[in-house]
Amino acid sequence: MSEASSQPLSIDISFPVEGTALVELVGELEVVSVEEFSVRMADLDGGGRSNVVIDVAGITFIDSSGINALIRAIRSVEARGGTAVVASPSAVAQRVFAITRLPQLVPVEQDRSTALQMSGQQDAIRGPGH
Repeated sequence: MSEASSQPLSIDISFPVEGTALVELVGELEVVSVEEFSVRMADLDGGGRSNVVIDVAGITFIDSSGINALIRAIRSVEARGGTAVVASPSAVAQRVFAITRLPQLVPVEQDRSTALQMSGQQDAIRGPGH
């Protein structure tokens, strides 16, 4: 991929469901952009958001460093007692996920709405204060 055609990573974080952060990724999650993604995900640690949905519908390219960053981010959320799911993989992301067997390592949900509902249900199961 030439420098001119690469699409920098855009990260948008919102909170559509109480206790849940929605992280929308658009562009390329690769060796150059994973540091910014990792920093933004680490920033969520202190925000009291126990659940994270990482929407990858807008991913146009992902390499092994991007896959590793997703796994590390999800493991970090789980280590602090939360839940995390990768949602709405683009066709590009789906192909890479299939090759790397990512869905065997971390939760992947095809539909963002379902992922958000699941994260809200996890809060209800855990109860208040968790």
